[in-house]
Amino acid sequence: KAVTIARGIAGPMGFVVLITDHDEIYGQNVELLSVGRQVDNVGFCGLAIESDTEGKRWKALVRNYGSTPQSRRWWGEVKDARKLGGTVDLNAGQTITLSGAFPEDVKSFVLYLDDDAFALDDSLPIVTPQAKKIKVLVGKGADEKFTAAFLGTLEDVESASGRSSADLIIRSNDAKSVDDAAFSEIVFASGGGADENKPVILDPIVAENHPLMAGLSWQGLLCAGPAGMVADREDTVLLWQKKTPLIFLRSTLRSRRLFINLVMDNSNADRHPAFVVM
Repeated sequence: KAVTIARGIAGPMGFVVLITDHDEIYGQNVELLSVGRQVDNVGFCGLAIESDTEGKRWKALVRNYGSTPQSRRWWGEVKDARKLGGTVDLNAGQTITLSGAFPEDVKSFVLYLDDDAFALDDSLPIVTPQAKKIKVLVGKGADEKFTAAFLGTLEDVESASGRSSADLIIRSNDAKSVDDAAFSEIVFASGGGADENKPVILDPIVAENHPLMAGLSWQGLLCAGPAGMVADREDTVLLWQKKTPLIFLRSTLRSRRLFINLVMDNSNADRHPAFVVM
């Protein structure tokens, strides 16, 4: 199909050059120029790092890209010391998994296969994952009850000493914000004086097609309607109630703010799976 499209663009007097690793004939008036040679290649093609009760483990995929069965030795090197692995036997096109525990007190090491004609995938550097600590500053009025409970479920989160050291600021819309500051913020509608008996509005709630909304079902979210924050024309609305934004995103060159335009005390959002996951 690609060749047909290219020929149509080039026209009857034009030339089409197709670069491929497949030895196929693509119709009439095609001249095949072969460059290189077929090789028997076995190499690493994937890596996963998992944790269990005994610590971190690595899993590496090894694939035989050739057309004949192959056998390769594999081993690891830690701080220039070679650790024996074993031998893998693979049929043509077969992929297998190697696995093992991370060496103690080691942050990185390399897996190796016997060299072949394609050397780029004969080694696999592995680095121990290091979680980044997220520093969060929680301002007054930022629905402290929900925020404290939510942050308590997350690992690698710590309190920031001030705005300058914070990776994320959670505040209410009553708190002042510096519009040109390089911050990431979650802005809750102020719940001061909220009437917990205010009736729930049953207008339909609709999510936009956006990565933050992907895979989330908002069915069952109850609230007493929008809280009065107004989205700008340039903002990205993520969740609507009828024609009013309930959740929207505001981005500038230096900052990103997520606005929660509903009063948590008049809502079941703190118990709704989609809201918590988002």
